[in-house]
Amino acid sequence: NMTADISRQDKPVAIGESFGFTITIENRGTAVAKNVEMVIEVPAEIAVKAAGTRTVPAQRQGNTVRYATVKAIQPGDKMTFELKLQGEKQARNARVLASLSYDQMPKPLIVSEAVTIFDDSP
Repeated sequence: NMTADISRQDKPVAIGESFGFTITIENRGTAVAKNVEMVIEVPAEIAVKAAGTRTVPAQRQGNTVRYATVKAIQPGDKMTFELKLQGEKQARNARVLASLSYDQMPKPLIVSEAVTIFDDSP
């Protein structure tokens, strides 16, 4: 019984402005979650500036971020995945999608957050 929560972006972002998301996952079940994978899809209007931590490195391919597989998450444990982004082009409700999968779950759990990017140049 894994859950995922993505932090909110409560205000619009100007082109060139940096912002970030934290995705927190938690094993609320009674069994160990095995081979946990987190993949984040970032829309073209947003640039990925940094992803990963010392404990969970990430690889980027275009605007897809794939974090290293976590072999096991014990019941009651939480883990966070961080993502640093920057607004590149004007967009309304550009969706950042985080996909969580692990051995015991046949289909990925997907959470998302919308971002509005505006052009504040004169």
